[in-house]
Amino acid sequence: MIIPTANTVISSPAWGTLTRRSPAISGSRPATKNSVVSIKKVPTASKRGPKLPSRWSAASMNPVFRPVSMTAPRRRPVARAVLAALTIMVIAPLTLTGCTRSADPPPLPPHGVYDHEAAGETSRAEPVPANGTAGALTRPLTEAGWFCAQVRGNADGRSLWCRIGRRDETDTVVPQVAQFLLDREDRLAWAWFPAPAGKEDGQVAAAAASSLTAVWSGAGDRLREEIDDFDRDRRSDTVRRSGEIPRAGWRDEYADYNYSDLNGLVVTARDGSVRRWPFGAEHYATTMSSAVGDLLAGGYDCFYPPQESCNRPQSNGYFRVSLRGDQIVSAGFGIGSLIESGRQRHPLSQEFPHGLTFLTDAVRGAITERLEQCRRTGTGFTGIVAGSVVIIDASRGGVDDDDFAAYFHVQIGAPLAATLPV
Repeated sequence: MIIPTANTVISSPAWGTLTRRSPAISGSRPATKNSVVSIKKVPTASKRGPKLPSRWSAASMNPVFRPVSMTAPRRRPVARAVLAALTIMVIAPLTLTGCTRSADPPPLPPHGVYDHEAAGETSRAEPVPANGTAGALTRPLTEAGWFCAQVRGNADGRSLWCRIGRRDETDTVVPQVAQFLLDREDRLAWAWFPAPAGKEDGQVAAAAASSLTAVWSGAGDRLREEIDDFDRDRRSDTVRRSGEIPRAGWRDEYADYNYSDLNGLVVTARDGSVRRWPFGAEHYATTMSSAVGDLLAGGYDCFYPPQESCNRPQSNGYFRVSLRGDQIVSAGFGIGSLIESGRQRHPLSQEFPHGLTFLTDAVRGAITERLEQCRRTGTGFTGIVAGSVVIIDASRGGVDDDDFAAYFHVQIGAPLAATLPV
């Protein structure tokens, strides 16, 4: 049997990168040039459910040719091959994505969710209720050592923020975070599991699967399968050489899911919806413009606006904020401690001459006391103080039983959902 050589046809390819193999394609991998493949019908979507549009789309696969008859004129097999290739390139993407073309991942945050006036905003943090959707979502995480809190709310919904800090081989704390948004009917509307820095494969999947399974039956199994497939394909040489940021998308009866190494996992529920996302922070934080003068007096290099990150070269210190306008939403800073003969040799006033003036009067005293206790003992803390989220990660270098030097990374307040830093 003689197989004529047909030129590969490329007509407006969807993307210039290798795409992950979709479960909607059954059998062997796509045929390459001069392959003989018998096609009885257009492949149909598997029972796993439709994929969302992705940069790994079927349109970037090689054309598939039908077998060629030996008795046909030489020009007709080529024409038939060209027609088959064009048909597959047009129909396959529609079959895999539900009649939609490849699209960009959802924006973070979604468009317009913070473009509103205050709507009954509250920024006083409190423990997550033990019952209802909030309790079900966070219980698997807290049982695994995470800290979770309800950090803000308004007339339309409420935000939950969870965190765990794991130490790497250098004794540096590497945090992992999860964010949830519930509507006023106590339904999960949106969730984000950002990829932690230097993450190991499986951390996002483990956290997301345990939480979502608690409220959506079967969602966790599908999620693990999709992310495992993604991680396996991501390690291929072709994908690494493509220069694109690979991502995967899928949907089930509960939500749309989008996963990538850049953003982690973003989940948008199909039932719950929050039009105005909570943004309050006035309970615990002041404004950056009112705080920058005290930072300059403490030796920080600050140029605000627009700078939102300040450094203190004398002590290798830093001060960073997330803002909504001029309002501080969350603040993080680094500060050392030196205990000799039971006395603090590096007083807080060296870096904050007037105290933590970026905090409101309602919380400043209690948070300062908690921080100073950690600095005296060389220990960390994670919890709620005076209605404010407080995270203190300690790195202690021992001198002897009573004397030590330590460095502390401090975070006060939780950022807005779907914004950086997390």
